[in-house]
Amino acid sequence: MAGTFGSLNAAKRYLKRTTDPADRRAKIIEFTDQGWATVNLALSALAELEAEITGRLGEPAVRQLRGTLLQILDRPPRLPRSGASQPGMMATTMLPPGPAG
Repeated sequence: MAGTFGSLNAAKRYLKRTTDPADRRAKIIEFTDQGWATVNLALSALAELEAEITGRLGEPAVRQLRGTLLQILDRPPRLPRSGASQPGMMATTMLPPGPAG
């Protein structure tokens, strides 16, 4: 419970919640100015990283890498089985399917 409370307090710096004027039962969640600044900082860092990787590997390899990573994300992760007696012994955890597309 304490972790949830701390997470909610931290989220208040990045998100604000207001009542929807068209439907007072609904809430509108928006980024605060600090939230938008953090999003923009992350997008800038991502663009720099992608440019560095593209510079090292070239565009065709980056396209192939991106496709491979997307395939991996569409598959359930393989997690180590607790108490596994053999190195490399794995158990599969099933996750709900992600959004189509």
